[in-house]
Amino acid sequence: MRWGTYEASYHNLPRVLNTLCERNPGSYFEIKHYNLPHDPTKHVLRRAFFVLGACINAFQDRRPVICIDGTFLTGRYKGTMPTAIAADGNNRVRTGTARYWFLERIKSCIVRDRRDVRVIHDRHGGIMQAVQDLREGSVQRQRTPKWVDLKSRWCMRHMGANFRSGSRRPCSRNQEKKFNVLWKKLDEHTKKRGAELRSRGVNAEDEEPIAMENVGVDGPNAWSFDQVFFEWIEHEPKEKWALLHDEGGARYGIMTTNLAEVYNRVLRGERSMPLVGIVEFYIYRTTQYFRERYPKAEKVFKDHRLIYGQKFFEYMDKANKKAAGHRVRNMGVAEHRFEVLCRDKGRRGGNHERHVQECVLYNNHCVCSCHKPRLYHRPCTHVIAACQEAGGLNAHMFVSPYYMKDAIYHTWKSEIYGFAMVGNFTEIPMVPPISYPILTPT
Repeated sequence: MRWGTYEASYHNLPRVLNTLCERNPGSYFEIKHYNLPHDPTKHVLRRAFFVLGACINAFQDRRPVICIDGTFLTGRYKGTMPTAIAADGNNRVRTGTARYWFLERIKSCIVRDRRDVRVIHDRHGGIMQAVQDLREGSVQRQRTPKWVDLKSRWCMRHMGANFRSGSRRPCSRNQEKKFNVLWKKLDEHTKKRGAELRSRGVNAEDEEPIAMENVGVDGPNAWSFDQVFFEWIEHEPKEKWALLHDEGGARYGIMTTNLAEVYNRVLRGERSMPLVGIVEFYIYRTTQYFRERYPKAEKVFKDHRLIYGQKFFEYMDKANKKAAGHRVRNMGVAEHRFEVLCRDKGRRGGNHERHVQECVLYNNHCVCSCHKPRLYHRPCTHVIAACQEAGGLNAHMFVSPYYMKDAIYHTWKSEIYGFAMVGNFTEIPMVPPISYPILTPT
C-alpha cells in the first residue's frame, strides 16, 4: 500500500508530523495517548493536533473569526477530524474533553496573544461547555480560564437543523411549512427591531429585548407548536444567533460554519485512508489552496491603482454606484451628521418608497442607523453618500484593514513543504519513533 497499513500509520504518525514541523518552520503538533493497563510501555493513540506554520502566519492577516466544524472518519477509523477555518478579505476560505483540548491548542498555537477572536460553532453541548470552560474556567473539571476574551457565536444553519429536529416530537406534520413560517417571523422581528433602532437615532442605547408575538401556523396543534418554538428560542442569548444583536460586529457578517464545511468536503474522499494518507492529502490540498490564491493576490497587490482585494473592490464599486442615487441632507452643527434619503426597491406598478437613514462620521469610525458598518466593518452606501456630501471625504478610512490588498497578499504568500521526499513512512519502525513509544491503535 502507498501509505502502509492502518496499523503502521499509528506508529508513523508522530514521525510524519515531526518531519513536517522540521520542514515547515513555525508548525506545531501534539500527540495525546494513554498507557495500556497491562503493559505501561505501550501507548494507545487517542488524538492528535497539527497546524502548519504557513496557516498560523496567514491567520494574523485574516479577520478575527474562526469557524469550527468536524468531519467523521470512515473505514477502519472511528472518530472526528475537527477543522478550524478563518476567512481572508476575499471570503475564501466530539466529546467535551476532546473539543476543549482542540480549542485550547487553537488558542495557544494559532490565536496566541491576538485579542477579541470570535469562534463560530454549532450548539453541540461538548463545544459549548469547552468554550465556557476556556473563558471562565471550571472548578468541577479543574480548569483555569485560558481564553477570557473569547467570543462565541452559533452557526445559523446548524441552529435551523436543531430546531427542525427538536420540533418533530410535538408535531411531526408540515414541518417544512412551519419552519418557513417561523423563520419568516424571525425576519419580520429583525426588520421591526431595525426600524425601532433607526427611529431612536444612531447613538441611542439598547433597551431590554422584547419577546416576539406568537405565530399562528395551522391546525389544532398550532398553540402547542408555537409554545415549543418560543420556549426553545425565547431564552437563548440573541447575540449568539441574531446578526442585528451581534455586539461589536463580532461575526464580521459570517453567519455559518460553511467555510469549514467546504474545506471538509475537499477532504471527504480521504477520510477512509490510513492516517499518513490523510495527512499527506491535507498537505497537498492546503498547498493547492495557497497556490490557487497567491497569483491572484499578487496581481492585485502589484496594481498600484487598487487598495482593496478583488472581492471588496467589486463591493465598493457597486456601493459607490448605488450611493450616487441617494439624496443627502447635512443635519449636523458641530458634527458630521447626515440624513440619507434612499429609494427602496421597485414595487408593482413602478411605485417606489423613500426611506431615511441617519449616519454620523467621526475621525476613525462611522455610525449608521442601518447598522451595517458596525456589523460588517465596512462603509454602507449611506456612509459613502454622506462622505461625498461632506466635502469629498474618503470612505476608505472606514474600511477594516482585513479587506486591504496587503492583508490578503500576506495571507497566501507562505511556502508549504511536504514529507514525501524524506521517506515513505509505510513500515512499522523497529525502534520507537523520535521520543514517542510504539503506538497501539484503539
